Amino acid sequence: MTQPGYKLTQVARRGKKKGGGLAVIYNDRLQCSHLNTVSLQTTFEHLLVKISAQGQHMNILLIYRPPKTSRDFFDDFGTLLDSLDTAPGRLLILGDFNYHIDDRQNTDAQKFMSLIDTHGLVQHVCESTHIKGHLLDQIITRQDDIAVKDISLDLSIKSDHAAVLFKTSIKVPARERKEVSFRKWKEIDIDNFQQDLSTKLSGYQDLSVSQCLKLYNTASGSAIDEHAPLKTCTATIHTNAPRYDMDIRQEKRKRRKLEKQFRTTQLTVHRELHDAERNCVNALMEATKSKFFNQALQEAKGQKDNFIISNRLLHKQKQVSLPSCQAPKELSDRFSEFFSEKITKIRSGLAQSDYVYADETQSCDASLPVFQPTTQAEVRSLILKSPDKSSLVDPMRTWFLKKSLDSTLPLITLTINLSLSKPKVPPEMKEAMIKPLLKKPNLDSEVLKNYRPVSNLSYLSKL
Repeated sequence: MTQPGYKLTQVARRGKKKGGGLAVIYNDRLQCSHLNTVSLQTTFEHLLVKISAQGQHMNILLIYRPPKTSRDFFDDFGTLLDSLDTAPGRLLILGDFNYHIDDRQNTDAQKFMSLIDTHGLVQHVCESTHIKGHLLDQIITRQDDIAVKDISLDLSIKSDHAAVLFKTSIKVPARERKEVSFRKWKEIDIDNFQQDLSTKLSGYQDLSVSQCLKLYNTASGSAIDEHAPLKTCTATIHTNAPRYDMDIRQEKRKRRKLEKQFRTTQLTVHRELHDAERNCVNALMEATKSKFFNQALQEAKGQKDNFIISNRLLHKQKQVSLPSCQAPKELSDRFSEFFSEKITKIRSGLAQSDYVYADETQSCDASLPVFQPTTQAEVRSLILKSPDKSSLVDPMRTWFLKKSLDSTLPLITLTINLSLSKPKVPPEMKEAMIKPLLKKPNLDSEVLKNYRPVSNLSYLSKL
């Protein structure tokens, strides 16, 4: 599992042994794709990915060589390097090779260094990365290909290896900036709003159902614009990490101070203090994460909320698939034209159908000549019990309608009764926001016929 704003790609360890494997965790503003490699023996594990951003490409090769491996590793690894010599893009090799590079008397280590030198590669780590004092973990690049700077070791992780930290030059795209429109709904004075809306809704007793709906939409929209005018601003989209609180921030600061102290003195007592603080930070982060999701699950109101929380825990996000376009309006016009033609074809097909309706009908003694008119009490109960879902065609949010129901309830009740008394649905109740959804994930997102239109009707049309 990854933190918000990051994604993970991985390859599992082959064989019967449980656990292990290699993974790359990357910023979700970068593009990451797996690259195929030449067929290799099982002398080491590897993962090759291409990271792309703003026209830049970097091939990252992760390597793990188990300690007890035959000398066939040199042939296998050399074959892999041969295949990467002509690969486009910069090359960054990271991994645990389990060779004591710092030991000049180790023949395997020196053979390994000779192999990478033959391919024009350079190893950048100079400090011991293992708790027993050997250099096992390496950063390897082509000469003058990638600038590797500020290499340091992080001892805060609970492992016999230190984390090797460094900086390199791949420019991450700037965070998305989006134009956002909003209203300050919660700052509206409900009493003043209801008084103004009641004045705008007067004189509706002799109107038709279409006229009632138009009055409701125009009057409500006008009142909302006066009390909460629409505002627009440009905002930067940030990822949300609600469980990263001040306590974790303070404990991490303590851990960094103890790590600097140990690096300076190299005393065992300072190493023990650092390890104790490291364990404290890890336990605090796990406890905070567990508390956050337990509380969210307890406050969940149904199965739908449970699925939403589970997806947040696993960082599963719905991928919106739409055809490529130059502008959103151009794409909406294409969908509108396509769906309209589709409906026209369906209607023309029904008109020319050879279906024969049966003349025989079963008699029924009961009759339903009229619908029983509803009351304001029934409509109020129905609205208050309904979910707070809204459509963009609604003049006001459903939760706000519930708060200001006293001013709109008589007109809404009359509209429902007029609709029940007429054999025709008014055009205003047929208006909806159309959202195209891909029928199946594996279909081509550029083909319009692979989408189905999902209609989001106004709130009143669904009462």
